[in-house]
Amino acid sequence: SQVGKGYGSHDSTKLISTRILQDYGDWVVFDSIIEASAVQANPFLLRYLHDFRFAFKDGGFVYFLFSRTLGVQDTKNFTFAAYVATPGQVLAQNMTRSGEYGPVSASDKVLFVAFSSDEDPSTSAVCMYPLHAINQRLVEIIGACYSNNGIINGKPAVYSPYSSKSEELCSSSNQKDMALKYKCGAEFLPSPLASKAELALTSEPLLDRKCHMTAVAVAVEMEHAVLKVHLAAVPDVYGREPAEITGDKVNKNLLFDPQLQHLYITTEKKITKVPVQACHLKTDCHSCVSMKDPYCGWCVLEG
Repeated sequence: SQVGKGYGSHDSTKLISTRILQDYGDWVVFDSIIEASAVQANPFLLRYLHDFRFAFKDGGFVYFLFSRTLGVQDTKNFTFAAYVATPGQVLAQNMTRSGEYGPVSASDKVLFVAFSSDEDPSTSAVCMYPLHAINQRLVEIIGACYSNNGIINGKPAVYSPYSSKSEELCSSSNQKDMALKYKCGAEFLPSPLASKAELALTSEPLLDRKCHMTAVAVAVEMEHAVLKVHLAAVPDVYGREPAEITGDKVNKNLLFDPQLQHLYITTEKKITKVPVQACHLKTDCHSCVSMKDPYCGWCVLEG
């Protein structure tokens, strides 16, 4: 299991730690496994106020999405929530047709992220990033470190926010295929690196609002992507789980089961499994709409 670092009293100085989930050899459950330098942190960590937002796995890799401040004077994190899903046939066709994302198929994984704006923090937007585009950019940047001293188009592509050492950030081995063999860079790079802002992936907003969108979840029904976001500045409760009300804050990541029939809601000490929708329990249009459940409204529109 890969774990993003928090700020608890028992946290280590590692940005990301690897924990074993079952006894194996000399390791016991939750033991920390030694990692390479690319996922280490040091006292510089607190300077950047990391906030881990989302984690997922694909193709033998674990991905962590986190926001962080630019330095000790920066107090703003602009990423609220994220979700990974396949886009479905219609959305994939529209993404491909736009020419912005490259070819996208219905089975490709796409990262949906809710951001607020630098210029106007009261606004927010949802953007899409195909996972293949993220992987391609990572390989480009790491490849520049392996073969071109970290230079892309004549400009430095990376910097090291976690180290004050003056050592070379990138080697120049001129082995252009190394980035494909060692995609994470841990085997050769001396410390965690960050790409320059000029090389960041950009995307036109899929949806923008004059309020904060603080949650996002995506499902596919009948080859259509159903995007659910929270749009109101003040949350409006349209249903409660009939269980003990503890008042605990709900974590930002909402997880579907494999059949997309139930949603797992987590708090600090509890996991609750609830139906994604219960529209079929309503016998007429008025009672269905009165639930104020956006999923049920969509069901009614579909007939």
